[in-house]
Amino acid sequence: MRIVLSVVLPLILPTLLYFAYAWVQRRRGIAMAMQTAEVPWSWLVAAGVVLLAASLLAGFLLKQGTGTGIYHPARIIDGRIEPGYFDSDVKQPE
Repeated sequence: MRIVLSVVLPLILPTLLYFAYAWVQRRRGIAMAMQTAEVPWSWLVAAGVVLLAASLLAGFLLKQGTGTGIYHPARIIDGRIEPGYFDSDVKQPE
């Protein structure tokens, strides 16, 4: 899911928005039926690459709580959920 949100969605979002806009305009009767050759593919690809770079940069800059050591996942103890945590005293094997 993370890959879809951070890579695929920024690449295809400009194209989806453009086609949605063209569909709305065609329904209103403002725009003529679009030919595939009339679609500005280079601008759509460039906008997708810019959004992809922005999302990857934001993901890199905004990552929080990256722990070091061994991760112990959440578990249920006596009916209570104990959250996962990083054991910072023990180093991860390389």
